[in-house]
Amino acid sequence: MSGQHPKLARVAASAGRLTHRHHRGDAFTASEHIAAPPARVLAVLSDPEAVKRWFPLPCAFEEDVDQLRAGEVYKTSGRLAGRSLRADLSVLEADESHIAVRLAGPVVLDLTAVLTPAGTGTDALIKAWVHSGGGLAGKLLTPAASALLLAGALTHTVAAIRAEAESPVVPS
Repeated sequence: MSGQHPKLARVAASAGRLTHRHHRGDAFTASEHIAAPPARVLAVLSDPEAVKRWFPLPCAFEEDVDQLRAGEVYKTSGRLAGRSLRADLSVLEADESHIAVRLAGPVVLDLTAVLTPAGTGTDALIKAWVHSGGGLAGKLLTPAASALLLAGALTHTVAAIRAEAESPVVPS
């Protein structure tokens, strides 16, 4: 793969394909076919309870949120490499075919999900970029976040989104 760091190879997993390349921070991509329509997948991507289960870095909302909405910013907390972190989760864009969010704290994670109808299901392409949010904590924790993604956190993300979207919807 051109442009890929010579010491890094493509990582393949049964839950999706993950590629890694260095590009102003670390960039990761995973893709998966999901046996659910795009609207169902988008519902999973914008449900705060589901976000806690699929987001690639530990992320819990500090406030009651019913659904993620474009243009909104939410306070979150989590742990990374044994350290408690607080960060803002901004929903940069959201429509019927994609969502883009940014988790900004000591570590910045930009994540986009592009959804393409494919028969009765959806092809999902998830991209994540990690870089330091500044300061000593950012310098120390950004490599840990990149290592998590390289070790399979983004592949787990795609598998968790697929599992949520393909599970039967229980009427409330």
